[in-house]
Amino acid sequence: MRKIGKTARPGWFVSLAQTKSKKPEISASQPFCDVISAAPPKLFRIESKSFEQFPTHLRAADKLKQGQIYPFLKAARGLYLNLESTLKRNVLLLALFMCMPFLTLAQHNQAGQTPYAGMQNRAIKSLSDNDINELRRGGGWGLALAAELNGMPGPSHLLELKDKIPLAADQVDKTQVLLDEMRKAAIPTGERLIAAEKALEAAFASGKVDESSLRRLLADAESARSELRFIHLSQHYKTVLFLTPEQIKRYNILRGYADDPCKNIPAGHNPEMYKRHMGCD
Repeated sequence: MRKIGKTARPGWFVSLAQTKSKKPEISASQPFCDVISAAPPKLFRIESKSFEQFPTHLRAADKLKQGQIYPFLKAARGLYLNLESTLKRNVLLLALFMCMPFLTLAQHNQAGQTPYAGMQNRAIKSLSDNDINELRRGGGWGLALAAELNGMPGPSHLLELKDKIPLAADQVDKTQVLLDEMRKAAIPTGERLIAAEKALEAAFASGKVDESSLRRLLADAESARSELRFIHLSQHYKTVLFLTPEQIKRYNILRGYADDPCKNIPAGHNPEMYKRHMGCD
């Protein structure tokens, strides 16, 4: 048994351990009062870089008798845990305080952004610049998805992939005819739709809208949209008349609508034989 004296040098350690007699004893095995380990009941360890760092009013340990050391260590442990808890709480509050301006700014920016933000600057609010360009060049504008995603290729994409499908020369010619017909009809109809949306925009911008005028404006816009959709869809189903099932399947793979069997070889198959059988080479 050793007793702590004022001559204790920095770096001394004090620990409380269970003994057979269940009496605490002091040893020089751990630093005095820095971290109290998470020990089992009745087993505490108090660490410190230096005995001199321990609070003055608790240094009376060097005057304590053997029977008094356990209450002293319990008090020291309680003091440390309280200080540790207070420090952690203060650090957390400080971190939150420092982050609050950024959180508030982020929430403000998020609240200020909506899906329509920026659209108020459009010439025609319901059409973007890309929409207008697509309509004026006779593009599909997503109006033929019902056909495109159900195995009926569009003439424009067929010609883009003619060498990879591949298409025969007469198939290329037929596809080109369909594309020319489609654009010849789609471009003026697209202009009709743009004009109808512009008229609808002007009516609301002027504030001169009533039920009858609104119905007329919407009818004009929807008539142009419906005609445009018919033009694109009708050319899709016509391509099936001169394409083979294998070509349509290849088209779907190239467009990303189906998995490529040449890249996904089933387990247990010889890769070389499988690719040859599937016509991948």
